[in-house]
Amino acid sequence: MLFLAVNVYDVVVLDIGLFCHSKKLRIPGTEDMEQVYRDPWFHVIGGLKGILIGAVTALLSACIVQILSIVQ
Repeated sequence: MLFLAVNVYDVVVLDIGLFCHSKKLRIPGTEDMEQVYRDPWFHVIGGLKGILIGAVTALLSACIVQILSIVQ
């Protein structure tokens, strides 16, 4: 749950709140990517990918811990 909350905070506050609306936080050399920076769906899709990867990683970790607790 904590990972999900941090990911949602990252998408809403940092990505959409700051990166979409501030030119000061842009990476030098990417000034021509104005359309991508201002598109909130790009950031939302990236956040959803992160949530999915985190969920799969958590599930695999939980399975490993469960198997190890049964074996011992």
